[in-house]
Amino acid sequence: MRREQIEKLPDDPAVLRAALLRTADELRVANQQIDLLKHQILLLKRWRYGSSSERVQSGYVQGVFEFMQGEAADSGPMEVEEEDLPEPRAERVERKKSGGRKELPKELPREQVIHEVPEGERFCKCCGKPMEPIGKEVSESIELIPMVAKVVEHVRVKYACLGCQEGVKTAEMPVKPIEKARPGATLLATVVDWKYGRHLPLFRQVEMLQKAGLPTTRGQLCGWVGHVAERLRPIWELMKGKVLLSRKIHTDDTPVRVLDPGKGKTRTGRFWVYLWDGENPHAVFDYTPSRSRDGPARFLSGYKGYLQADAFAGYDALYAGEQIVEVACWAHARRKYYEALATDRQAVGMLRLISALYVVEEMGRGQAPETRLKLRQELSRHVLDRMLLWMDARRNNVLPKSPLGQAISYTRSNWKALNRFVEDPILSLDNNAAENAVRCVALGRKNWLFVGNDEAGERAAILYSILASCRLNGVDPWEYLADVLIRVSTHPSSRADELLPANWKRAVSYTH
Repeated sequence: MRREQIEKLPDDPAVLRAALLRTADELRVANQQIDLLKHQILLLKRWRYGSSSERVQSGYVQGVFEFMQGEAADSGPMEVEEEDLPEPRAERVERKKSGGRKELPKELPREQVIHEVPEGERFCKCCGKPMEPIGKEVSESIELIPMVAKVVEHVRVKYACLGCQEGVKTAEMPVKPIEKARPGATLLATVVDWKYGRHLPLFRQVEMLQKAGLPTTRGQLCGWVGHVAERLRPIWELMKGKVLLSRKIHTDDTPVRVLDPGKGKTRTGRFWVYLWDGENPHAVFDYTPSRSRDGPARFLSGYKGYLQADAFAGYDALYAGEQIVEVACWAHARRKYYEALATDRQAVGMLRLISALYVVEEMGRGQAPETRLKLRQELSRHVLDRMLLWMDARRNNVLPKSPLGQAISYTRSNWKALNRFVEDPILSLDNNAAENAVRCVALGRKNWLFVGNDEAGERAAILYSILASCRLNGVDPWEYLADVLIRVSTHPSSRADELLPANWKRAVSYTH
């Protein structure tokens, strides 16, 4: 403080004390804002340049279960500070010994090219006698034949009586995926798989198809995609019904840019995924023009069971009744502590405890439901009790608006839903299944950038549902589309379940 400032200080001790306290409060608020800004900068740097992994060192979990076995649950908070952690060490990675080149798949078509020694050189240099073949040396090279379009002519033979010249009979026209249109099932399957499975925009597909000898336009491909989506809508509706009958649903959403006609700009729409990850899983996508709660409320109308999601406020109305039970995601909670770790090393303690929950889940993987439930109630429940003690010990020592304070607040406000997985073995510790399922949209929008309109968003949701469900059930999407686009119009409605991706392989092998 400069001399001029000191001379301006009041002489009254009470006034001086009040001024100093006021200055101290202002400094505390300013320091808190500086810490928050530093935290935001660190998160931005990590998002831009760092790894997206939230992996915690294996040493963080070491000793958790020994502590639980040796101490009573009410013996006080479990202190996990930075100095308690083992020194990070580089784990030795043993490289597998190379076994040489792998054999090429035997099912690949093969072509032999014979290379002969010139006829004039097949004489022995010593005696001049003709040389005879004594063996062969075979080497392989891999060639790729460019994609070539072909036209399939469907010739229908006509029959008639040459005597009376009446009653002409013609073979029936084969079923087409799109009535009165030329594209066959394999072409349509390729276009859909390229765009929604491999994230290849239609304008790039036009270039590739033209190189293959097929003159087409982006408008034609858009029309084909729309027809395919409408043809598969009954299967989407059937999948939706199956998901709504399950005891639990994972859900997540992701934004997408949508063209706003007449305004020269885009607005934000949403793709939602509703996933049942049990036996024969299905991932059903839904599109909404915004992120309002009307979308989930409409889709989940009449549903009874568990709903595992993030803490989106739009779900609160669904949980208000007794039909839908909220299940929170520990991966979301862990992410907040991982972000707080950049500015407060105390977050390591909670990260260590959350890692212990995942260790218990790994112990129960592949076990009977009764065994998983017992592990959760005996081990996971004890870890949850330690978490409460850990948070209570820091509630008054951490600023509420600090990153760690916000992480603790998030955990406490969602505590009941975060504990739900202990009640039922079918529940998961996190919502990663839905986050992984919705990733296809996030990858796609980096390439095709935006959706043309709301109707296109609805059609895209149908096609994303089909392809995602195929991948979940180990079915090749292209093979599925090429077959089902023909079957869907002639398949008996009483056996519609056979066309679901989960049942398609079995139904096709039975038919053949």
